[in-house]
Parts: sequence; structure tokens; C-alpha cells
Amino acid sequence: MSGDIETFTASLYGELRRGDASMRDLKTRLVADVKKALVEVIAERPGTAWVDYHGHTKKVAEHGKLYDDATNDEIWFDHDGSETKPGYWKRGTIAYLTATFHVEDV
Repeated sequence: MSGDIETFTASLYGELRRGDASMRDLKTRLVADVKKALVEVIAERPGTAWVDYHGHTKKVAEHGKLYDDATNDEIWFDHDGSETKPGYWKRGTIAYLTATFHVEDV
């Protein structure tokens, strides 16, 4: 089965509250966090041994599938949303990440 490829997607919601940094800063943090979330999505798959996503790595087992050499990375955001109620305001968005990995048995 060596030489296969698989595509994975992860998503993560982030919220900006009054007094916090800008929406741009929220999106920057979400990009870093959704990359870690993608590694976790793959690591939770049965049979996973190792995940390497551009420096975000996780060893799960000695033997199984190795997911590395990610290509076709695509990050996008849902529409920024906001909600206002008396005494309450929030603004947030969802970051999505899709990447294709080379898969090998180790």
C-alpha cells in the first residue's frame, strides 16, 4: 500500500471578544491552531503510526501508517459572524484546512 495519498480536512471555530485583538489576529491564531487540529484528526485514525504536517508532528505507534509530505494545502474561513445582545457581543469565524498526504506503511 506504499505510495498512496489521502486528503484530510479539519475545522476550528475561534471567537473574538470585545477588548481582544483584531479579527486579523484571530485568523492568524486560527491558522496555527487548525494545523495542530489536522494532525490530531489524522492521529485519531485507527492504524496511524506517525503524522508529519510541515513541522507539526505526532507519533502514535511504532507500526502503522505514516502520513507526511503534505501537498495541496488550502486554508479558508467561513463568513465572519457577529452576535449582539444586551450586555453581550461576540464575533467569530471558522477556519478550515484541507491537505493531501503521502501515506506509507511503517
